[in-house]
Amino acid sequence: DDVAPLVGPGSATDLAVQKQVTGDTSNFPGGTFGFTITCDVGGPYSASVTLAAGVTSGLSIPVLIKAGAKCTVTENTPLPAAGTGYTWDTATYSPTQPVTVVAQRTVTVTVSNPRAHDQGFLKIAKVFDPTTSGFSGNFTIKYNCGAGNQTVTLAAGASTTVGPFNTGTSCTVSEPTLPTAPTGWTFGTPSISGSPATVTKGTADTAVALTVANTLTRDE
Repeated sequence: DDVAPLVGPGSATDLAVQKQVTGDTSNFPGGTFGFTITCDVGGPYSASVTLAAGVTSGLSIPVLIKAGAKCTVTENTPLPAAGTGYTWDTATYSPTQPVTVVAQRTVTVTVSNPRAHDQGFLKIAKVFDPTTSGFSGNFTIKYNCGAGNQTVTLAAGASTTVGPFNTGTSCTVSEPTLPTAPTGWTFGTPSISGSPATVTKGTADTAVALTVANTLTRDE
């Protein structure tokens, strides 16, 4: 006999699709995920499940399948919106497909979609001209992206990239302590450009840039 979609649960021999949203599920707006089930006897069949905000485990969708059939579940695209500031990673299927439908039991295929907060980086650059002072030391710079002060050490003209941080994170940069100036010279107040900075989605190559500039003048 050919297979036919099951109306309601309770099949003695069926394939069930379970939907899970994993990873960062905060502020998940919810949405509908669709699936196509293809078997070597009968099919294909389509199914869908709706997830509400904050739900990480969806409903099972049983489909009556002939025992011994080998079936593959495919998640349809496009996926629902992951939410502002979030991205879907590659879906995983468990168990490995295709699965074989077994008589008198339900075989469940779990489709998991990892949801990740978009991330980006921060680039901190040091601008400094030692003029004729002979200064060749390093500068200690502090940055804070919500997890307390962190420290980086930079030479004149150098830069460093830190992160990743979740997009939307606000980062501040400061230089509270200056190095010792050469005798007869004095550092001016640091000039910081770009702080506070808001992290945007990107790679280390597209990091949000901040600049810390220092001046050094001869004492009169």
